Amino acid sequence: MVAEELPIEAIDPDFIRRDRMAEDEEAMAELLESLRENGLRTPIEVTQSGEGYGLISGFRRLVAFRRLSQTEPRFAKIPAFVRQAGTGQGAYVSMVEENELRANLSPYERGRIAVLAAGQGVFSSTEEAVDVLFAAASKAKRSKVRSFALVHEALGDVLRYPIDLTEKIGLSLAAALRSGAQTELRNALVASEPSDAKSEWAVLNAALKSLNQPGKIKSRGGRPQKVQKLTSVALSGGGNVVGELSANEVRIRIQIENVSVEEAQALLEKIASSLA
Repeated sequence: MVAEELPIEAIDPDFIRRDRMAEDEEAMAELLESLRENGLRTPIEVTQSGEGYGLISGFRRLVAFRRLSQTEPRFAKIPAFVRQAGTGQGAYVSMVEENELRANLSPYERGRIAVLAAGQGVFSSTEEAVDVLFAAASKAKRSKVRSFALVHEALGDVLRYPIDLTEKIGLSLAAALRSGAQTELRNALVASEPSDAKSEWAVLNAALKSLNQPGKIKSRGGRPQKVQKLTSVALSGGGNVVGELSANEVRIRIQIENVSVEEAQALLEKIASSLA
């Protein structure tokens, strides 16, 4: 493939959901300096999208070029490989492979991108997303990615410092979630105001210890309570409704885009009304 010089404003960085959640400013400063001194050694990857291009891999490099272009016109265009990847599985695989090679994703980011890719319909399920996106990983590592995917699905909207979760903490949370502890963990997070990752873990650890007290969760010979997946239902306008049934919860996730806060609230009220 031959790299093309593309205008940075013609490239959509949000063409697919990104796996990287936070940017390391120190690393970005190093990249900016390297680009000034040496230029771009590895082109980004894009695919044609309408009249422009969608970014597949090279998010940090594109961000760096955009910053530099504000004061240095020579960065108004960026070298790019134009691929016929579309928005399908190949685009996500390419993005994940590059980030794993350049700077390992955190355990939480791995689980999160699998959930997001499945939610966009790129994969039929989170399990398939994990198997394809992390095909080169061992079976044990893919199992850990699934555990963090569960953590994202159950707690992602209330965790303030998710990418700082260690592997040990994430696996502990996943085990508790499989035992039906989602409500307790969510309530603990919502009621707290942690100032950093350490204090957030203290909140979660206290909740886990409380759940392990006699009478909180009935033991079943050391095995987690069974979580039964329900048959997903496709939405006519795009998206899916998926659900799980545990001993004390019915968990429903609606995978859909462009929904306002008011529409989401009305939906919650409608569900509550139907159960009254």
